[in-house]
Amino acid sequence: MKIAAWSVNRVNKFCSRFGEMVKWCIDQKWDIVLLSEMNNNSDGIRFFRHKGQGRYLLFSNKTGILISKDVFCLWQANNRAWSSGNRITTLYLKELTISAIYQPVHGTENHQVELEVLRKEAERVIRTTKKGIPLIMGGDFNAQIGRNEIDNSNVVGKFGYNYTNSQGEELVQWLRENDLSWVNSFHFIRRRGTWYNRSVRKWYELDGFITHLQDRKHVVKKIKVVRTLLSDHNAVCMTLHENIVRKITRRNRREHVPKPRRNINWQKLWVKENEERYRDLTREMIEKDNQELSWEKVQHIMLTSAEQVCGKNSSNINPWMNIHEVEIKEMKDKIAQALSKRNLLKKINTEEGNAELLRVKRELCNERRTYKDCCKQWQEDWWNEMADKYEKAWKLGRLGEMYDLLKKLQKRGEYNNSKNILLFSEERFKEHLEKITENRYETDVSKIETVLDKVRAPDITGIKIKELQTKLEMVPTSEEIMKEMAKMKDSAPGEDGIRLGFIKKASKEIQEVVVLKVKDMWNTSATLWEEPLKVGVIIPLFKKGDKSDPNNYRGICLLPILSRVYAEY
Repeated sequence: MKIAAWSVNRVNKFCSRFGEMVKWCIDQKWDIVLLSEMNNNSDGIRFFRHKGQGRYLLFSNKTGILISKDVFCLWQANNRAWSSGNRITTLYLKELTISAIYQPVHGTENHQVELEVLRKEAERVIRTTKKGIPLIMGGDFNAQIGRNEIDNSNVVGKFGYNYTNSQGEELVQWLRENDLSWVNSFHFIRRRGTWYNRSVRKWYELDGFITHLQDRKHVVKKIKVVRTLLSDHNAVCMTLHENIVRKITRRNRREHVPKPRRNINWQKLWVKENEERYRDLTREMIEKDNQELSWEKVQHIMLTSAEQVCGKNSSNINPWMNIHEVEIKEMKDKIAQALSKRNLLKKINTEEGNAELLRVKRELCNERRTYKDCCKQWQEDWWNEMADKYEKAWKLGRLGEMYDLLKKLQKRGEYNNSKNILLFSEERFKEHLEKITENRYETDVSKIETVLDKVRAPDITGIKIKELQTKLEMVPTSEEIMKEMAKMKDSAPGEDGIRLGFIKKASKEIQEVVVLKVKDMWNTSATLWEEPLKVGVIIPLFKKGDKSDPNNYRGICLLPILSRVYAEY
């Protein structure tokens, strides 16, 4: 993992020059870039893309942190924890804390006040970092620290220029008070200058990294200065040790939280054989349970039956692999057995063992070749099947079927996790929804009564009006409810995970329970409904513009299936 510190010379996140800088960082293959001397008016998150690779920018007024997609996923696993100040931006990963710092220039207006505020914010980051987790601070410190030839405190190393200015002495004193070290001075760099003063024709090492004293050796592997013409400062790149990188990524995989909802491969339910098996299975499970059927039991029966018939969604992203799950499992088991045999025989150095090892290696090669050939054949068959279906739909003039097939071909093999990642927290989107709905409805009782007085009451003496009023008050029949359900589309489920297809394909006993439950909801006030029936899941769908702005998202509410049927009627 590579971390760079770079002063970008008062660039704004929206200007074209900053876009060129982001492209250059992507070409350098830096995972994290600590940017300083920025010129932003606010803090937030922004997304950039170049050559199919994405970068996320967390920025404050004077600093920012540019991270890759992999680092963004690590940060997302830690609940997207970050903090920002005027001259500092901090990113909290589970096993690493990173801060971008821009120290004020000596002699400028309010220099001392801004420096004290920055130091207090940096000390707060040091205190909040958990014990045992490495801390890396990088950026433009506007201070020259020379090499150390006298002090043995390990704050400053033996490499560097042979002069230290007054700002550098103040920084060294602050590092000593907080048990930190100036990492640049412990690594030999051939051309270590990061900023050239044209008036005195002299190089200064103003940009660099700071870590804890105990972390300096086992965290940092090497440091180098990278020349660039995009800014008046050169960038400093730090490479982390492999054991630290493994520790960060391994902990993230181990603490993966599974999805609470069952991930059922519901598309298989549309196969006629699976449909009949699912209907019989729901009927059998109802007959076994002699007690009165509640909605919770019906939910459990439908989800369990659908999971047994359809199975869970496979991790394979290719559709031709999903059809042959059993064959794939058998072939992978054979490959795993051959691998275990090979590894055991490698430890035996006898002639018989070597002969057996050669035989097992050939067997492993054949199993892998068989698996590869099967995948190629399945892929070819799937494409031929898609082409035949498309040609048939085209000849029959079925435009809708042609469009669905084109969508399948477009999504084949695609998986882009960044499309499903929100650049803001759930709390922020909740506050946004509450804000836009705050003034949408009238709450003043007097104004509501004034409007109602102006509305003339309808004449209900007519025969037609009375008939309509009677119909509206009547509870819908079972046939009417089933008819409305037949018109509905099988879209994404709500929090209960029940799809409309699970009800349509189920046995008559299941459908009767659903109809009775909808009738009960009709006769009962919504305030007295069960809590799960009143919970909707709001999914933000991106429209256009800045992805970090909640105003550019449209909220879609996914209702529980019973509430959806009730609302449809």
